Amino acid sequence: MSAPASRLVPFGTILAFALLPAARAADAPWRPFSPDSPWNQPIAPDAPADRDSARLVDELASRGPLLINIKDWSIPVYFVDADSTPKHDVGDLRPGVYGAGFEFPRQIPIPAGAQASPPTEGDSDQHLAIIDRQKNLEWGMWWARQDEHGRWWTGLGAVTDLSSSGVAPPWFASAREFDSHRARASGFPLIAGLILREEIAAGEIPHALVFAYDRCRSAFFIPPASTAQVTRPDIQNSSGIPMGGRIQLDPAWDVENSGLSRSGKIIARALQRYGAYCGDFAGANVLYAENSPEAVAAWSGVLDKEELTRVFTPEMIRRHFRVLDLAEILPGQNLEVPGPYVLAFSVRGESARAEIDHLTRTIIVSRPADRRAAMKATATWTTHPREARVTLNGQPAPTSPTIDLTDTTRLTLTTPEGRSSTWTIVGREADREAARQTPRRFFADDSFWNQPIPADAKIDSRTARWIRLLESEPTGENFLVNSKQWTIPVYEVDRFTPVHHIGLLAITPEEKIRWHTDRATFGHGPGFDYVPIPAAASPDPKADSHLAVVDWERNLVWDMWALSRNLDGSWKSATGMVYAADGPGVFSTEQLGVRDGESVHFHGPSRAAGVPAVAGLIRYDEVAAGEIRHKIAAASRFCAYKEFVFPAAWTDGFTEGGIPEGTVIQLDPALDLSQFKLTREERIVCVALQRYGMVLVDIAQGQPIYAEGLWGHPGKSWDGKLDHGPGGISKIPYRHFRMLQAGPVTRQGDGRSKFAPVWEAP
Repeated sequence: MSAPASRLVPFGTILAFALLPAARAADAPWRPFSPDSPWNQPIAPDAPADRDSARLVDELASRGPLLINIKDWSIPVYFVDADSTPKHDVGDLRPGVYGAGFEFPRQIPIPAGAQASPPTEGDSDQHLAIIDRQKNLEWGMWWARQDEHGRWWTGLGAVTDLSSSGVAPPWFASAREFDSHRARASGFPLIAGLILREEIAAGEIPHALVFAYDRCRSAFFIPPASTAQVTRPDIQNSSGIPMGGRIQLDPAWDVENSGLSRSGKIIARALQRYGAYCGDFAGANVLYAENSPEAVAAWSGVLDKEELTRVFTPEMIRRHFRVLDLAEILPGQNLEVPGPYVLAFSVRGESARAEIDHLTRTIIVSRPADRRAAMKATATWTTHPREARVTLNGQPAPTSPTIDLTDTTRLTLTTPEGRSSTWTIVGREADREAARQTPRRFFADDSFWNQPIPADAKIDSRTARWIRLLESEPTGENFLVNSKQWTIPVYEVDRFTPVHHIGLLAITPEEKIRWHTDRATFGHGPGFDYVPIPAAASPDPKADSHLAVVDWERNLVWDMWALSRNLDGSWKSATGMVYAADGPGVFSTEQLGVRDGESVHFHGPSRAAGVPAVAGLIRYDEVAAGEIRHKIAAASRFCAYKEFVFPAAWTDGFTEGGIPEGTVIQLDPALDLSQFKLTREERIVCVALQRYGMVLVDIAQGQPIYAEGLWGHPGKSWDGKLDHGPGGISKIPYRHFRMLQAGPVTRQGDGRSKFAPVWEAP
């Protein structure tokens, strides 16, 4: 709730601390809150840094040097005897918006002549703190002002017991949400972390400080913050330090020879011993010093706003600061992603906490690296609201629910009012270094997609007929590689990639006829809503407009079909799924909920066969490394009408007696590849087609196999490596391929080809 810091212009020749009460100048400085308060606890020598400390500090440093707000955009503090100070019936500028202790009837002790923090260029938080040290009370106000009749008003006021820890309960744990609020955006009392004159006079700041900057993580907090009330669109869903995050100056940094003044050294030592908590938004990297008119006059010649700037430069901040472990980050009330929320999640026997991402509604649970170990675990969780009804994969959660850590679990919360949210739970190996492969491949080692074809695999008895069907291809083409269009680009993301809400693409009246539906939209799968998308990401330029993103660290994949940007920069798609990157790589027809005759696209999958869009995709890095270790995705004009086999969960085929989607097609392993003019990369693909085969996952106007689209990936190109044709793979006749015998045939599927021409569909 703060705005940019401005320069202090020292004025007058007033002696330092001339206005400071003499009786306290020689005493140990007064300190609010209990001794065990987080504000008064020194940082333990073994306190861990956050895993993202370097990145967070780098972003903090990129915002500029460290300043101290003194003259403006800070907190004026008035110490009073509440019993003898005039009382004021302070009104609400926002009726009903007030914190704990500010209920009506309201009598707030405000001394005559008190001033809120003065406006700068017509703007200010206009904070005001009234403190009674004997009663251990703070009356803190934001947007405080006095009208022409002398009545005081405030945008939010609260009373804090200064003998307590100074930490309000989180907003979701308060009987009345505003009881968690204070005049700071973080829910901090105004006195918390403030640099006081008497502390500098005594030579010690015996508590943590408070800081603010312009990239604090919007709408998220950790204790001792109790909320996050920053509502600036320019930092929405930012990935900076959240409210309550704590930074520390390296205790080994040489304060004495730093070039700082006496006051600067006192502040630096406090930053070493106690650190500083993120408490607000500001236009620069700022600490806060009390700034009543009396205090501003007394600071002259003692504490210069710019004095820290000369030493605490961006480079110095990068080298000598760290962010302490942020632990579990909690959602604030103004989080863009609506509740209900999962606040905590754990599984029995796991020491590492689950990682909850409230933006993408994902929960990452640690699991053993050895997949032969027990992979089912009893789960417990805490929700807001607590009375939310919980289902797991569409079924009511039992008393002691067990989740499968090798697959994706969907946890859905529904409030008594009917609001709901679905969370995706995936397991992740605790030692991610051990889990990394170069190059990485999607899905578990025992996934269908990653199994080589056995030497004794049975050939389907219909192979000869199906080969003749392929040979009837009207274009005369053989299998081709789609690498520049009609394929899927894959982008790698992490926790700091901007997250976007993906809206649903509306179906036009003409499309309703083609798709034989009365639905208003296609469909997103369970848990699909907010997706991390890099700024440079671009979907397939052709009508399918596929795009997939993978977060290897969090073990998650999101894929979409018909993705596009709106004029306002937001995104929409026809379909969307989220699933485990190292899961089985198959979807269940039953769980998708698709009904015979309709398209699977109404239920989330981007591939018509109801398989993950990244399944079988030829990746650039694996080809560059010299080996493809999985089956390859392919499509055909001649997919069977309403017939599919595992791993397909559906089909959009329209050829009676055609090849069922899900069928594995193998290039004859005895075929001598040297007789074909293949590039190194094409030979790698052909070897994979011999060892692993290809899987029909869609229909197409021809017989393409799919290599990832490389637009948006500078330095990578398929040119001269995997060409669409002529030559190379496209010269291998269909007679060198064979179809493998599959499991049971499911006779259901998309029936729209009976009502509209297939190739007119988008």
